[in-house]
Amino acid sequence: MDYLPYILLAVVGFVVAMQLRLYFSAKRAQGKPAPDFVDLLNDNQREMPVLLFYFHSEYCGPCRRMTPAVEQLATQTGAVIVVDVGHNPEPALRFGVRVTPTMMRVSNGIIEKVVVGEVGDEKLKQLLVS
Repeated sequence: MDYLPYILLAVVGFVVAMQLRLYFSAKRAQGKPAPDFVDLLNDNQREMPVLLFYFHSEYCGPCRRMTPAVEQLATQTGAVIVVDVGHNPEPALRFGVRVTPTMMRVSNGIIEKVVVGEVGDEKLKQLLVS
């Protein structure tokens, strides 16, 4: 019984380390060229210099809370590409997305910003504008 606190601490440390690994692997994509994504765009989006990719899953709780706001932003601006990784995993593999929700701002073919996790409506709008 004397080892139980150390075992629990090791498990918590492992979980935190894995979360940090996923976070930093996503952040490493910033500043790099985006993979080929032309197949995900419609005709209007092909001319847009700034796009926001939203990778989500229907089984993800934070994704379910964010998706209505993202879809509303997508209809307002037309510059948001919504990718359900459960039904279409190939784009997520190309972009190196390992966790949902993940948002990637792509400007002129370069990944400018990566945000992992749930964000509010204002942060979503700032991602597309800034």
